[in-house]
Amino acid sequence: MCSSDLLFAAAPGARADGHDHAAEAVARGAVAVLCERPLDLPVTRVEVAEVRRAVGPISAASHAHPSADLAVLGVTGTNGKTTVTHLLEAIAGAAGRRVGVIGTLGARVGGDAVPVGFTTPEAPDLQALLATMRDRGVDTVAMEVSSHALALHRVDGTRFVATCYTNLTHDHLDFHGSMDAYLEAKARLFTPEFTARAAVNADDPHGPALAERARRDGLEVTTFGFGAEADVSARAVEPGPDGTRLTLVLRGGEEHDAHLALLGRLNVANALAAAATARSEEHTSELQSHSD
Repeated sequence: MCSSDLLFAAAPGARADGHDHAAEAVARGAVAVLCERPLDLPVTRVEVAEVRRAVGPISAASHAHPSADLAVLGVTGTNGKTTVTHLLEAIAGAAGRRVGVIGTLGARVGGDAVPVGFTTPEAPDLQALLATMRDRGVDTVAMEVSSHALALHRVDGTRFVATCYTNLTHDHLDFHGSMDAYLEAKARLFTPEFTARAAVNADDPHGPALAERARRDGLEVTTFGFGAEADVSARAVEPGPDGTRLTLVLRGGEEHDAHLALLGRLNVANALAAAATARSEEHTSELQSHSD
């Protein structure tokens, strides 16, 4: 669409209903309105069952579906999302990829900082950002996907080559209301609607059930964790003054010595998450050192 072809999405919100502002939007130049109920307005009206569900696919289409031209890696979980995306950036960079990052600390397009309003931007902003990355030569995107974004359909219309589940703890229940609802929000990312491959934390209490659920839906699942049953695990973990040395163990007995410029068991878990995600995406099966 050109800049004058403005579509107003009349989404109901927690404090206000977009339908109540549709007339003003038309007066300000909107040439069409996306709505959930009939509105008496002198412009094209597109009535849908749920505006938020429609905004993502419409935004993706308006930018020629940018995620289809990118290797988008989505990371969700209460903790570890930022670290895992940065480790994925390092892995992809070491493999010669031009990488974009989207998350809590903002966005980077090939190393250049871009401000974003949320951990995961609203659908129109997200699709515009992915289009910018595509047009600037980025081929791989490591993206944090918050539970809020999943519940509010901000990533609808985005295709991921692989997604990652880190963990679930008792945060954000003010928004989701219960742990079951919180888990269901995150579980959306591990369905064929979004991806065909998933990396799942086998050590998290909810991980095994989520992995089995994803497999039943037809996804290829790679598990990670400290247990021997995980597809990606670690042994010989040795912290030192310059970080952590470890041996990355892959299903089938393949091993790789690695150095992580981070300390702590949680960061080793984050590294396993990144390695499993990269492996399931088939960029590389070897964890590269992270020097930030």
